Amino acid sequence: MNTKAFDNGYVGIKLNSVSDIMKYNALNTNFSICNEYEDYFDEYVKEDDGTGNFTEREPTENEKLERILQAFKDGQTLYATFLLDCGEVFPTASTTMQTDFYVGQEVFTMNHNSVIKARVQRLWLSRGGETYFKDSDYITSDIVREMRNCVTTLSANKSTLDYISSRINACKAMEDDFAYLVNKEKNFYKLVKLSEMFATKEDLVKHLMEE
Repeated sequence: MNTKAFDNGYVGIKLNSVSDIMKYNALNTNFSICNEYEDYFDEYVKEDDGTGNFTEREPTENEKLERILQAFKDGQTLYATFLLDCGEVFPTASTTMQTDFYVGQEVFTMNHNSVIKARVQRLWLSRGGETYFKDSDYITSDIVREMRNCVTTLSANKSTLDYISSRINACKAMEDDFAYLVNKEKNFYKLVKLSEMFATKEDLVKHLMEE
């Protein structure tokens, strides 16, 4: 496979035939086609309304394909390009397997000073987890709002302080790898850090003894 690295982080796969063009053009959500100078084929179309006034519009998919096919016919070297973000892709990928836990596994954790056997329903192995990381701004703004209320009203009762503390802890939890555990028989549904769950009861007891 003949490839070309572009300056902006994109990588191009050389298109050697009309069949290649049609295949990668059909995958337009993942690939964009350009020539070797990184010129794409999405220039605006100018249209005359019949009175000498010109307007511009985006080209249709068929018009872009016609431009691509004409460029190939004219001998231009074409590439199907995609973004390769080494700063994000590889570090994330390199950490996703750094655990021995798996979805569906029975594990043990503590809940209100009791040992609970639960099943892993979902794992988040990247920092914060995709779903919960999106909520971090909301939780942070919630903390700020409550603290502002304390200052402006000159009151901070225990329940309010406990609430603020719980939100801060929730925000901290986003910085750790964690799992969603379920035990339907005991009505137990909880997010826990990976460091707080264990493959066997013996491992959990040993951890507690060492603390």
